Amino acid sequence: VSDVPGDREALAVAIDLARHHDAHLAVGVTVALSTPPPVEYGPFPADIYAQVHATERERGARAAAWVRQELLRAGLPAEVRQTETQ
Repeated sequence: VSDVPGDREALAVAIDLARHHDAHLAVGVTVALSTPPPVEYGPFPADIYAQVHATERERGARAAAWVRQELLRAGLPAEVRQTETQ
């Protein structure tokens, strides 16, 4: 899950497959940490990067919370893992 269109449908299919096969479901939530583009005078100050990354991590946490809620609703043995990429 990466907060893109189609995530709801993909999770629904994964839940159906896990239910059909009586399987444990592991769902990954990807948090893409962006790097603001350099500007004419050089890179941004470190606190700008920290603010951008904090916002992106919050979005990932919301996505992971949504997935956990959906998995609880489905009543399946499952886990949610959150990872960061750049």
